[in-house]
Amino acid sequence: MIIEPMKPSSDQLQQKTVYVVKVETTGLAMDDEILELCVIDARNPWKQGERGREAVPLFHSRFRPEYKIEWPRASRINGITPRTVARAPFLNDFREELGRLFIRCDCLVCFNAEFDFSFLRRQFLFKARLMTVDLMRDWTEYRTGAAVKDGTEFRMPFLTQKDLFSHFNWPVNTGSPISDCLGLRHCFLQLIPTGCIHIRRPLQERRFSRISEMQLLEVREAFDRKAASLGAGPYLRMDPRDNDLLVRLGIEDPDHIYYAGEAPSLSLRVPATGSASEVRERVAQALEAESGLPEGLVILATDALRETDTLKDRSQKRREQLVSGSTREQTKASKKDVPQKDASADASQDSPRDNTPRNTLTNATTERLTAGQQGAQAGSQPDGQNTPSA
Repeated sequence: MIIEPMKPSSDQLQQKTVYVVKVETTGLAMDDEILELCVIDARNPWKQGERGREAVPLFHSRFRPEYKIEWPRASRINGITPRTVARAPFLNDFREELGRLFIRCDCLVCFNAEFDFSFLRRQFLFKARLMTVDLMRDWTEYRTGAAVKDGTEFRMPFLTQKDLFSHFNWPVNTGSPISDCLGLRHCFLQLIPTGCIHIRRPLQERRFSRISEMQLLEVREAFDRKAASLGAGPYLRMDPRDNDLLVRLGIEDPDHIYYAGEAPSLSLRVPATGSASEVRERVAQALEAESGLPEGLVILATDALRETDTLKDRSQKRREQLVSGSTREQTKASKKDVPQKDASADASQDSPRDNTPRNTLTNATTERLTAGQQGAQAGSQPDGQNTPSA
């Protein structure tokens, strides 16, 4: 990240589109989701209405999470519970509107900009030279005298938004995101003459999104279901590493039942940019291009990668239960009483285009993988011993 000091007489933000943003989420981790988003114009958020001069946000809405069904810790802080957003729209419903809004932005002003921007960048595109102002860091530096050095992490107890608002006589704990945005704008304008504001230019590569990560988890589960019928110990692991995906495919054989030496395995890095379907297809093509693995194992992995997941369908059922008033305990009790259905049957019912279950290996795939294992076992046995026929 490039950090530039903003001088009181600087024209860095002249003729720029500056937004003040307030984001509420289900938590702090990468797999959490945005619950509420408020955006105001830092230059002129006021408009003349029927009641006189009033603040009008460029955007403000709460969202229903797509995957999370509860967030108790975050609820105690932001006051947003699963029931309050049970009937709220999804973030994807505003993707085009917010995309047009953020692509025009030149500078984001936030309290803890690194956290807020980490969520926004997973969903929307920004200008390559986007600037951010982190009032939490700049305010803490101004009050404590700690220096922010280029290219280093700034780790210390940060001052809170309440401390900032109290210092500049702005109402605190109003519960209104619009009031919070106006307060951040007010404090931002008050801090500019002090010379403590810094312009930060975050790197613009798109991070691996939560949607892609959840869908690739479905791929791993589908692969494990297929591999369980073989009993041979195949594994497929896909872990995000910065902007790449670390893919590991092989056969676990610690007791050397099938292989006298090291069992075949493969590890490669694949770019994790784009949609989840593009990432899955890219991984499948990379595995098909590699040599040295049993053909059946590669087919097993590519079939799982190109299989349609049902994660969103299950999440939709959970949300419907929440809207109808069912509690978490009732959901758990129903899971114990009702026998689990076969995943392949659910997939075949949900997808009208393909009624053929794909959770079982084809005979050709099983024969290829079994033949590769038995061939390696036969080669590992000493001469004079009988080898089982394929």
